[in-house]
Amino acid sequence: MLPCVRGEGYATSVEDSKTAHVNDTQLAALLDEMAPFGPAPMCPEIGIFFATDPHALWRAVADLAGQEVGVPYWALPWPGGLCLARFVLDQPDLVRGRGVIDVGTGGGVAAIAAMKAGARRVIGVDLDPWALRVTLLAAARNGVSVEVSLADFSSGSIGGPDDLVLNADLEYSPEGAAARRRTDELTLAGASLLLADGGRTHFVPNGLRRIASFSCPGIPKPSEDEDFLTRKRALLLHHELATRWKQDVHLYVPETFPKREETSSAVEESG
Repeated sequence: MLPCVRGEGYATSVEDSKTAHVNDTQLAALLDEMAPFGPAPMCPEIGIFFATDPHALWRAVADLAGQEVGVPYWALPWPGGLCLARFVLDQPDLVRGRGVIDVGTGGGVAAIAAMKAGARRVIGVDLDPWALRVTLLAAARNGVSVEVSLADFSSGSIGGPDDLVLNADLEYSPEGAAARRRTDELTLAGASLLLADGGRTHFVPNGLRRIASFSCPGIPKPSEDEDFLTRKRALLLHHELATRWKQDVHLYVPETFPKREETSSAVEESG
């Protein structure tokens, strides 16, 4: 497979030291067993991998890889990504014919939605190579092609003035806020931004205009697993979100958005 390269290059497959021992057939078989592929909440026209027991899947991926792996946040659909996907599918003029950057792509639901809505090119960016592997598998099953980049979006090497940047559920930490600063730089250069936030601690709406709101379905609470208690701190965010039945998510664009006349009617907030 081609490597998933950093910086200006992008790839349609992923191979790095953390995932190299697991081929796509092995990973797909594991996902089909423990994260069955099916319609996404709010977006039934998109199929995603959805873990029935995130703890068990986490352990199984680690066993398959023969080494420790990061928390599989990619195995669950997060509210912000779902709302971005729904909005893009309902407002295809926002992405049609454009390059799209999906920051923190996770399981790929927003990236796949952008391609289905007619984007010219979609690049899913994530720090977790497993997320990118899963995104590529999900995209293939949805009949679309996305590209991926294993990179830190806040480093400033990804995106251009003609792109649309999708940003969801990232501002839960200072690192996520750094990605937001990068999107601000791109919008100043002419890029468009569509951002989803469900009340993250570090989210600041300065310079943004709310265009839509959603009440997003909750996600299953992971089971307790004594073998993983030492890792439970890493799942605190997940537990906090999963215990809510509904998550209110708001979508924002920069106050100066949109720059392109053909998108102007697509971002009016409904009354």
